[in-house]
Amino acid sequence: MTERAVAAYMANGTYYRLAMPGELANPDQRIAEDTRAFTATTLSFALMAINSAFTIRSFSGVLWSISPLLLVISVVYAAVGSYLTIQLARPLVKLNSDQLDREASFRSALIHIRDNAEGIMVRQEGEPESAQL
Repeated sequence: MTERAVAAYMANGTYYRLAMPGELANPDQRIAEDTRAFTATTLSFALMAINSAFTIRSFSGVLWSISPLLLVISVVYAAVGSYLTIQLARPLVKLNSDQLDREASFRSALIHIRDNAEGIMVRQEGEPESAQL
């Protein structure tokens, strides 16, 4: 995944176009963070799906032996709960993206200060840099 993201970033001058002001903040850091977040989330989702499949299989048999109606009610209840959760969580996707963007900007500003520490000290620009952070 990292290779594909880097290849797309480096192809056809994309890295140059994204460097234009206002296009995308810190694309280099976003590539790293988005790749990490995607792989961690995908692995977590896959493990939860496998665990849930085993749990559903075992409890479905128990509920069916007690009452088939109880199994149907449980499935409907879970479906409605899942639908409501998806609808309520949809706005959180944008918030998560904004958070990752702000964290990338913060890291970029810290790297800028580290790379330009001597110049900032000589020009006594510690206060403005601190305010920007």
